[in-house]
Amino acid sequence: MEDLVQSGSYGEICKLAQAAVNATNVISPYEKLWLKSGIQTPLSQQLFSVTLSAFLCGDTPMSTRFESFAKMLYDIGAAK
Repeated sequence: MEDLVQSGSYGEICKLAQAAVNATNVISPYEKLWLKSGIQTPLSQQLFSVTLSAFLCGDTPMSTRFESFAKMLYDIGAAK
């Protein structure tokens, strides 16, 4: 993921995340739709990708990473 972020392949990260989300029944269909809508623009794709990478691979406390990720989802309209 870090390589994709560094190369600016934000659309690819979003595509992979969307596939992972769609492969589970833990996330409601509405939440899947909100995420899809939230990552439509290049700016939101970048924000999502960078924040997801920090959440999954970061070295700050998990609570801090989680709060940042949740805030980003809210900011892009993917959290209701």
